[in-house]
Amino acid sequence: RGEVLPEFDRQVIEGRLRIVRDALSKGQATSANDVLRGIEEEGYVDPSITAQREKIDQILQRNWIRTQLDSVKLYREAKQYESAIERLAEVLQAVPDHPDALAERDLIDQERLSKALEDARQHLQQHDFVEARKWIAYARKIDPQDTQTSELLSELTGREDASRSLTAQKEVLYQEALSANRNGYPHAALQRLDRLVELVRNSGRSIQSERDAIYVRFHEELLQEYDRVLNASIEAKALLDKGKLPEVLAICAEMLIASQGNPVFWALKLEAESRDREQR
Repeated sequence: RGEVLPEFDRQVIEGRLRIVRDALSKGQATSANDVLRGIEEEGYVDPSITAQREKIDQILQRNWIRTQLDSVKLYREAKQYESAIERLAEVLQAVPDHPDALAERDLIDQERLSKALEDARQHLQQHDFVEARKWIAYARKIDPQDTQTSELLSELTGREDASRSLTAQKEVLYQEALSANRNGYPHAALQRLDRLVELVRNSGRSIQSERDAIYVRFHEELLQEYDRVLNASIEAKALLDKGKLPEVLAICAEMLIASQGNPVFWALKLEAESRDREQR
């Protein structure tokens, strides 16, 4: 109807408004809202109706916010932060300065930041620098001014630099060992590989790379070959002392092929041949 109520209608509506007030006093805001909406839909306009509408809307909004914040808290405790943030955004859109919602947002940010830094530290300890950097970036997004995040980023940068330096140092030793072995200096090659393997072992399992496996395997192979050559030279010298020249020459012939012209076996071969000539 849209007009101020005449006296007769006011008495009729006042009885219905009394029901609204009684429902509110009992905490039955939803029922009170239903009754008042019925009055409004009939077209009545009156200051008393407007006052009850404002009161009911405030109560309904408080109840809705309380329900939303209860859900936010449950999601936060379950570590379902995205769902908590979505619910919280709805509340803050309705009431941007709601103190409980702002406090809950701060708690969520603190927990997310703490979790991000924990994950970053874990990956950093495992020398998984890519994942560590990802979590640090996530922490920075949550709180750009956080000092712990800045300190962790500095630590990550330092470890990355140290890792690159170590990688380069190991590769240099490996290439030097390869060169020494090709040029017939197995002892020099082993010295460099010993240093290389020590670096690999001291670095810990968590940061060993595919290249490290190659380094260790080459060291083991060269060490076995070095032991074989050493044992063969000892055996050849013992046979030489006993005058068993054919056996010495056989060992030398085999090892000169296997060890790429090792000078020890050249010397033993020449000595055995000289003694053989003398005996003839």
